[in-house]
Amino acid sequence: MNVSINDGNEDLLLHINGLYFFQGYQVVEAFTPCHTTCYYLFYYKNKFLTGKSTAKIKVSSTLHLILSKGIYVSSSNPISQFLLHQEAFSPLPKLSSLWKEIKKHYPTREAFHIMSAFDTYVHKKDLISFMKEAFLKQRRAGKLLHAYRILRIVLDKYPTNKWASSLISHMDYQKYSLKYQAEAEDLLPYDPLHMEFKLYHNRASKPYLELLDHKLQREERYLECLALYYEQLFLDASDTEKYYKKMTDRLHSSFQATNNMTFLTYLYTEPLSKQAKSEVSLQLVDLFIREKRYKEAFLFLSQQTDPLQSEQVDLLLFTLHHLDTVSFEQFTAKTLLHSHADLSQIKKAIDCLIPKLLHQHDITYSYNWLKPFMHLSLPAILKIKKMQEMKEEPDRQRELGELYYEFDQVPHAIECFLWHLEMEENDLKTMKWLIKLYKELGQEDEAISYQYLYKQMQKTS
Repeated sequence: MNVSINDGNEDLLLHINGLYFFQGYQVVEAFTPCHTTCYYLFYYKNKFLTGKSTAKIKVSSTLHLILSKGIYVSSSNPISQFLLHQEAFSPLPKLSSLWKEIKKHYPTREAFHIMSAFDTYVHKKDLISFMKEAFLKQRRAGKLLHAYRILRIVLDKYPTNKWASSLISHMDYQKYSLKYQAEAEDLLPYDPLHMEFKLYHNRASKPYLELLDHKLQREERYLECLALYYEQLFLDASDTEKYYKKMTDRLHSSFQATNNMTFLTYLYTEPLSKQAKSEVSLQLVDLFIREKRYKEAFLFLSQQTDPLQSEQVDLLLFTLHHLDTVSFEQFTAKTLLHSHADLSQIKKAIDCLIPKLLHQHDITYSYNWLKPFMHLSLPAILKIKKMQEMKEEPDRQRELGELYYEFDQVPHAIECFLWHLEMEENDLKTMKWLIKLYKELGQEDEAISYQYLYKQMQKTS
């Protein structure tokens, strides 16, 4: 996956390597051709901020934290595509102008949180000086809780910062410090920004994971929800079913059908459990059908490597009824034979397939395709056997034409009746057939001609 950017006066094509989620940030890692330069494209809650070429990442930086502790998805994952597909990166905003915009549109602590993502490119002291100024303003105004929260976010970002460490233990803030020792569930509504930092860090713990999921949903951060569920699918086999359901529920409720199809198609290629894979298959085919994309549904089902389950066979039959043509080179009898279809399903499939076979191929090809079913005493199979036997017998062409008609193959039936009429030109029954079939085809002139001949023969007989 590639994106185009303008870095100053230079247009660049970047190859996306992956995407990271952490505490509201989305950071895209990308490279110029031949991996000569690495770029990071920064988002906050799906809103693009800017991009920076990056030769070296500070170990104690927020960017390093995002890359080492964040949720990673590859460039081929549709989650990356959902974020990037509508973005135009031209030109990349400078940090100085970005900082002005962020301070204008976000509360002080959140503005600091956003800009700290760029502490690889700017001095920490410049960021912290902004927080010092905000802290002093709140303290002078007697807003000690706000002042305490500023110290708290500085220490979340930079735990060894001496200025914040020396002030936060002051007795003026003791009652707030005790408040922050509360259970995570109680502290979350009290300081959501601080708690999300904790939740992301500790999402390996199920209680923290559930709280993080709840927070993301409440704030409608659905792309982050998808990334979180995707990560959990592969971490704990016991929770696979739970997070698969959360993922598909979120897809259906918050994303368009085409995005759902893209994501489920991708998910099907992943190393899921057999049960989860079966669920993905059913949901994907159901989506195709609801969108009337019957060919895609049929191809997906017919190309499965595992035997189709009974309910998948039902879906296959449903799509077959909505298709005019089928590629019988790709779709073989083995798909049905190796499935868990019962005899009634096999019968329905054969009844639906034979007219399509005869419409696209001759009787010999159709007979050979159906050979694996020849042991079944089904009416349609018995008719195909009979047709194969009589196809070259001149005196049985009228009978062959009648069988073709039973399979809705009117042009083939006409050919047989015309052949028969060449040998028995006074056969009134064959003429009646031709009048009927030409009328069905809407060829009124031919029907009238044979109607006239029919009446003339009736008079002379």
